[in-house]
Amino acid sequence: MYQIDIPIIPRTLQTQRSRIGSYGQHYMDTKAQEYQDSIKHYCFHWAKMNNYSYKDKDKYSLDIFLIKPKPKNWFPGKFPTQGDVDNYTKTILDGIKGILFPDDNLIFKLTVSKTYGDYPCIRLRLKNYPIPEKKVKKKNGKNKKS
Repeated sequence: MYQIDIPIIPRTLQTQRSRIGSYGQHYMDTKAQEYQDSIKHYCFHWAKMNNYSYKDKDKYSLDIFLIKPKPKNWFPGKFPTQGDVDNYTKTILDGIKGILFPDDNLIFKLTVSKTYGDYPCIRLRLKNYPIPEKKVKKKNGKNKKS
């Protein structure tokens, strides 16, 4: 299992999904693009420093912990609602796709938690599950793989 702490304050942006312009081109809000790029940049350097490379045929389980700064009026037991976890998730998955896993359709388990702490960050726990190769019955004395 790999744990990555991205020292970026988790935030959700209202305009984070790509839009279609008047001429049919896709574009994303500048703030959302910068936020996604900063996540991608950090994960790229983490993967390079830890000699991490994904395998195309693995399946993945991903836990995302959104650790937000404590609000001024916060006290234990009070959980202010601020942003839907699905809005955070899409931006994070788009930022780490192609670096930590080839495509987000290979994630079979996704858990997202939002909490408040003294050191805000995005914490990722990634676990890969290799898919064993299927072996076909022997023909002519040789194993054939499918």
